[in-house]
Amino acid sequence: DLVRSRGLGDVYKRQAMLHQAVFTTADLSGARLTGADLRAANLSRAKLHGADLSGCDLDGANWFETDAPEVDLSRAKLISPMALKCRFTRARFRGAEITDAMFIETDLAEADFDGARLTRCIFMRSAMTGARLRGAVLDTCAFVECPMEAADLTEASLTNAAFLLGHMPGARFRRATGSNVTLVNADLTGADFSGARLAGSTLMGAKLSGASLMRAVLRRCAMSKTLLEDADLSGADLFEAQLRGVRLGGANLFGANLYSADLEGADLALADLTGANLRNTVMERESDVA
Repeated sequence: DLVRSRGLGDVYKRQAMLHQAVFTTADLSGARLTGADLRAANLSRAKLHGADLSGCDLDGANWFETDAPEVDLSRAKLISPMALKCRFTRARFRGAEITDAMFIETDLAEADFDGARLTRCIFMRSAMTGARLRGAVLDTCAFVECPMEAADLTEASLTNAAFLLGHMPGARFRRATGSNVTLVNADLTGADFSGARLAGSTLMGAKLSGASLMRAVLRRCAMSKTLLEDADLSGADLFEAQLRGVRLGGANLFGANLYSADLEGADLALADLTGANLRNTVMERESDVA
């Protein structure tokens, strides 16, 4: 009986075929199930603390209130999973393939998604503070009301990714690339976008005070009413960017490319525009630049 079983350790190490297995409430802490076939397995309320599920096929697995801190899901295949109110604190998803997934009210704090490929995934009200997504591929993924303070998306590939109402102070997007990225009303205070290439993205209403956007490529980005006080935009490419009503007080725009950018109504008090390209830049009045 797999239900309510305890202390399984590596008992299933050699039993790779666990298709549709029921592990409801089972204690699989420390179990080694590397490469197992766990398609459609029921892992609701199971305990997987420190379990090794690396390389497993978890297509259609059921996760509800699963307690899985430090579980290893590296290189695992997770197709159409729904994780509701689960705990994946410090879990490892390195190199995993995650498609059509939903993570709802799930604890993913300090989880490691480095090099993972996430396609059409939704994260809703899931804690991701300190999560790692370095070099991850995020294709058509949405993060809604997810705390992502100090999350690391260095060199991540972001296509049609949306971060809505996110709390992301100190997040790192260094050298991230992508198109049609949405960061509407996100708190990105002190975030690092240096060297990021996010042309055509939307950052309207985002809080980027004190953020670093050095040499970031933000061509044709929609950034109206964004807060960028004391931000470092030196060398940034803001060609034809929509910057209406942006607050840039004290910002560093040294050598920035603002060719044809729309800065109507922007606050540029004490901003450093030394060497900036202001050809065809739209400004409401000369007094906008202090």
